[in-house]
Amino acid sequence: MTPFFKKLLTTNWLMLATIIGLWVFGLHAIRIAVESNPSEAIQNTWRSQMHYGLVGIAVYLGVSMVDYRWLRWVAAPAYLVSVGLLVAALLFGQEINNTKGWLAIGGFKFQPSQLAIAGCVVAASVTFSELRKLHPFFKNHFLNLTLLGVLTGIPFLLVLLQGDVGSALVWIPVAAAIGIVARIPFRHLVMVALLALIAIPPFYFFALNDARRSRIEVFLAMAQDKPVDIRNEGYSAHNISMAVGSGGWSGFENNATKATEAEQVLDPALRESRIDERLTSVHEQGLISLNAAHSDFIFAVIAERYGFVGSTLLILAFALLLLQILVTAFWSRDAIGRILCAAVALLLFAHVFQNIGMTLLIMPITGIPLPFISHGGTFLLTLFGLLGLVQSVWVHRDIEPDDKEAAERERLIRKTRSRLHPEL
Repeated sequence: MTPFFKKLLTTNWLMLATIIGLWVFGLHAIRIAVESNPSEAIQNTWRSQMHYGLVGIAVYLGVSMVDYRWLRWVAAPAYLVSVGLLVAALLFGQEINNTKGWLAIGGFKFQPSQLAIAGCVVAASVTFSELRKLHPFFKNHFLNLTLLGVLTGIPFLLVLLQGDVGSALVWIPVAAAIGIVARIPFRHLVMVALLALIAIPPFYFFALNDARRSRIEVFLAMAQDKPVDIRNEGYSAHNISMAVGSGGWSGFENNATKATEAEQVLDPALRESRIDERLTSVHEQGLISLNAAHSDFIFAVIAERYGFVGSTLLILAFALLLLQILVTAFWSRDAIGRILCAAVALLLFAHVFQNIGMTLLIMPITGIPLPFISHGGTFLLTLFGLLGLVQSVWVHRDIEPDDKEAAERERLIRKTRSRLHPEL
């Protein structure tokens, strides 16, 4: 059997099926979100998402078949290029929705901040797994903490300067995951977290503009059940939460149909006077921003159309994907794979939690896409590439490691596996 077919047989097909399932459902959700949009360009966004997804699947399969240890040779260039693109976007980028974070090359427009987080994950995985082999000096915890701060802090600040606070905040859980798996003492990470808490007040008052401060104030007011102006600053938060609530158990249309049947039994004359109004959803009325319904607010559209049942199934699909990434991290043969998988898992979790949380009013509104569901070509390709690396970690998990530490871990894993499954 050739090595290529052996890799195909050891591929985690459940992970691939979960990813493709989320992507296909995302295409369906985007079509629902844009069907009432008057702009023809926005109505065709699902087509561009489909094209990006097809390219992404090819990238995923190609990356997964290559041993992820080649990251050692591309980590530094990838990080430097990604930081360079962030600087270029800050200096020459296009401003969209108060965020100067887009670059246009020919007719292709992309967001470097999404590529930068992939470059940082790769660079950090290699840095914290390889430097310690060169000299005991690189095992110093404060040195590792400084390296983590530099690797993640530079792109974090550049994204923040672009005005993309949502994308910048994603770096925090990713950096925490890298630090924990890289075995930086937890007390040191707690110290950094406390220092970050001290920096929140000056950041809030001096770094955020009025619009972003208003979002946080609206979020806090609605969380405390205080009155807000739903025609101005509270407009989006109110309407997306109303859309989620109107979905009920099985979706707005099913609930409306049941209500229609019940009213007809009581009084058939109510058919013309009350049913037409009830059958118009929050999204159909255009109360969800037409420019964000297929991107940032897409979960509200899904929750309204498919209700609690559909929303829960979507969340369970994300949970299944995250579980598979964590299992892959456990079976990884070296530190590169473990750090990589942990960072990708926290990246996905941060996006899912923030995007869904803001529609449920447990998080303030930020421009964070829902993985594989929201429209966005750059983010979709980045996800496919990173998950292709995760798949590569799984495919190459049984190849003999090339360092003593990983070899010892591999020996313990095989010993545990033989105890749990003696028949294998």
